[in-house]
Amino acid sequence: MAIASARLKPIAFVPIANTVMVQNVAATKTLVQGIFLHNSHTAAVTITLWNVPESGGALGTPGNVNRMYNFAIDPDDTVALDLGKPGWVFEDEYDAVFAVADTASAVTIEISGFLET
Repeated sequence: MAIASARLKPIAFVPIANTVMVQNVAATKTLVQGIFLHNSHTAAVTITLWNVPESGGALGTPGNVNRMYNFAIDPDDTVALDLGKPGWVFEDEYDAVFAVADTASAVTIEISGFLET
């Protein structure tokens, strides 16, 4: 067993449709510990994040039952979510973090944590 720190999601824009940001892969445990968001837009942008467990051996669906965050980020503001230790623990192959923004090409996201293989 090896544990390594990892950039689980390199910096990218949060899309305006529910999209997988991080997905656990087979024979791996993913520990999501930090989510960083920056709004480069001129107005506030609302971000929603889900911690979605696998569903019958496939990706699950984001919904109210697994929504973890829903908040507005002010213009030119950065939000750092420290999920603590161990953070969100993904053990099943299709456990995932989903995200959506209400404005296109406005908020960047980066996700960090650890991979155990």
